[in-house]
Amino acid sequence: MANNELLEVYKNLENIYSTALIPSGLIDGFALTTDTLIANKIQDHLSSENKDSFTDIFAQLTAPIFHSFLQEEEIALLKIMKENN
Repeated sequence: MANNELLEVYKNLENIYSTALIPSGLIDGFALTTDTLIANKIQDHLSSENKDSFTDIFAQLTAPIFHSFLQEEEIALLKIMKENN
């Protein structure tokens, strides 16, 4: 395989691989249905004038305090990509 063909195959694989491994941070820490339960409880406690801030509050309460294994892998892959461009 010629270098340019190999590079094209690599770029396609990299795109598929990195796209498939970018889950939300919420999934790392909670079961798939827990986010709905938490969201409902937050909405129950917010007054009607504060409902606009629900998204910010939910994001802050569910944000991880450290990188997950998948996030660390994504960062490492991005560094490799940056070094090779």
